[in-house]
Amino acid sequence: MVGDVTLRKGASPASVGAAIVVLAVVYLASGRLGLELAHYQTNATLIWPPTGLSIAALVLFGRRLWPGVFLGAAAVNFLIGTPVWAALGISAGNTLEAVVASLILTRWLRFDPALARARDVLVFGGAAAFASAISATVGAATLLLAGSLADRDPWVVWVIWWLGDMGGALLVAPLIFVFAKGGPKWRALTARKETWVVLSLTLVGSFAAFAARPGDDSSQWALPAVFLPFICVVWAGLRLGPRGAVGTAAAAATITVVRTGAGFGPFAGTSPDAAMLLSWAYATSIGAVAAILAGAIAERDTAEAARKAEEDQRRALEKQVAHAEELERLGLLAGGIAHDFNNLLMAVQGNVEVLRRSIPEAVDPMVLESMSPIGVATKRAAQLCRQLLDFSGRRSPNAESLSVAESVSEAISLVRGSIPRRVTIEVDVPMGLPRVDADAGQVNQILMNLLLNAGDAIASDAGAIRIVARVIDETAPWSGDVLPTSTGPHVELVVVDDGPGMDEATRRRVFEPFFSTKDQGRGLGLASVAGIVRGHGGAVRVRSAPGEGTEFAVLMPVSECESIIERENAREAPAVLGRVLLAEDDAAVRRVVERALQDIAADVTLVEDGREALEALGGDTPFDAAVLDVDMPHLDGTQVVRALRGRGDRLPILLVTGRPSPRLIALGEAYLEKPFSAAALKDALHEVVAAKASPGSPSEPKISPVVAGYLSARGRQPESKKA
Repeated sequence: MVGDVTLRKGASPASVGAAIVVLAVVYLASGRLGLELAHYQTNATLIWPPTGLSIAALVLFGRRLWPGVFLGAAAVNFLIGTPVWAALGISAGNTLEAVVASLILTRWLRFDPALARARDVLVFGGAAAFASAISATVGAATLLLAGSLADRDPWVVWVIWWLGDMGGALLVAPLIFVFAKGGPKWRALTARKETWVVLSLTLVGSFAAFAARPGDDSSQWALPAVFLPFICVVWAGLRLGPRGAVGTAAAAATITVVRTGAGFGPFAGTSPDAAMLLSWAYATSIGAVAAILAGAIAERDTAEAARKAEEDQRRALEKQVAHAEELERLGLLAGGIAHDFNNLLMAVQGNVEVLRRSIPEAVDPMVLESMSPIGVATKRAAQLCRQLLDFSGRRSPNAESLSVAESVSEAISLVRGSIPRRVTIEVDVPMGLPRVDADAGQVNQILMNLLLNAGDAIASDAGAIRIVARVIDETAPWSGDVLPTSTGPHVELVVVDDGPGMDEATRRRVFEPFFSTKDQGRGLGLASVAGIVRGHGGAVRVRSAPGEGTEFAVLMPVSECESIIERENAREAPAVLGRVLLAEDDAAVRRVVERALQDIAADVTLVEDGREALEALGGDTPFDAAVLDVDMPHLDGTQVVRALRGRGDRLPILLVTGRPSPRLIALGEAYLEKPFSAAALKDALHEVVAAKASPGSPSEPKISPVVAGYLSARGRQPESKKA
């Protein structure tokens, strides 16, 4: 509670002292008003407002204000002529009443002063009844011992005292509580016409019920009018919330008590005791009905709001899942297209190489010159296929343990020249962050795409790009456009720009392939980012709004162990291999690979599917190596490898594929990604044969056999990873 924080933890002694004085003065004023209704004994009245005031003050502002209750109660009793020691005893009882009630409510029963639950109303009523009994007992006993009761019955005094304190608590404290903590907001409440209608009817009905004196001609209409305020209170509880209901009840109760005390209304026609008891019952009943009804309605509204929020969250999650499924379907399509297109590129690239080697130099140079654009176009098409595979999330990452800070620094150095100089790059990536298991090249691609995208968003205007990274332990609450599939701790990498931002329609499409808001753009950058992250088991999210910039957040799983990257020891590969089996279902690709193998093998045997490959390798003819396509009819390349390894065959095998996938890494065999050059094929096959021929070589290669030819074709040295 705000008051607790202010006065119990951070307030100065002067502030606390001032609050105590204010509480004592207000207690005295409300006490004098309450004693105007005393009719049986000057110290006891059926409505004692200071009780509600003191309990509310100690609940809202802390029990350090108890001296204000004691001083105010003592002053009230001194002013009506109560003996000093009796006044001090009664004041102690009043103080104990407020302290006990606040202690029960705040420490033991977890009471919410906003009265937003029916439970809080009932809890407050019980605590007020118990604490009022303490004050009544101390007060009646003190008056009895002081001889101030004369011929009055102590039990009657106790009952009146108890009812008066409880009535004051039930009428005054809820009003203070909802004034400080309740709902709805006062501005919203007063802006509603319904509020003024209810309040007007309450005032009119209450004055009508208590306007006439008993015996007047108009008094016959007073009793039916008594029930009109109840209707208004129920109306307020249903429609106006705790503040509206309690405020309406307080207005009706005040008119009832004051007018009855002045001799007006249907209750004034009875004896003074009965009149005050009836007015007390009427006023407290209105207050209790209002508080309970308002609490129940507020609780219902809270539950409804929670249900609606849960429903909205469920719908948002359904949209995220639907979006993820849409990306998954697009990924399947992109992966299939890339696979088939890679086979076509393989045929084009291989045949161009064959033509280049076979055409004599004496031929017109224009012929050779015309072949160069074909090679360039083939490489660009292969790059497009790799982007499609990245988008599909099915391009197997060459995972290693990476430092996020180093990757960010490297990416910035690569793209700094492409980002306008007026755009600053701010980095908050601690060097001590855990490492992540990821493909270094693909992580660089993610960072470069995000940085270039941010730079393009800011364009020529001055602005800033901020890169922030942190570790999050749980990814379950994390929501995004691509949801995490890996568990455990993740590194969250956030790239934020202060560009113009995007509207919701654009934001939903940023990860679609070939979608771009630029006049010129490839449109695959962010699509490949989503695919790469998905392939690593991570997640990605974008937040943006017009005029508020854009934020991209990427999750990457933390490395389970620190990795050590080693160089492979160079091995001498044999100049010419013996017999090599080639299994490839595409005739054009089969012919191209056969020509490349004929340069390094004495004999090449061709088969068209996995079943034929397994039969050939199980025959009497020995083979020195095998080149197997992964996607083949009947049995694919991975199934052939498992069958061979299952029977103990350690034949050197190189898998070739147009669609790399994680199952190749799990298989532990070398593979080469299509399209590849003849030189890359030769290097990879020699590497595989040399690895199998080395004494004591592990049954599962580290990294270099998997990407030997592929990396050498791209100017990188093969590397391996050991955990």
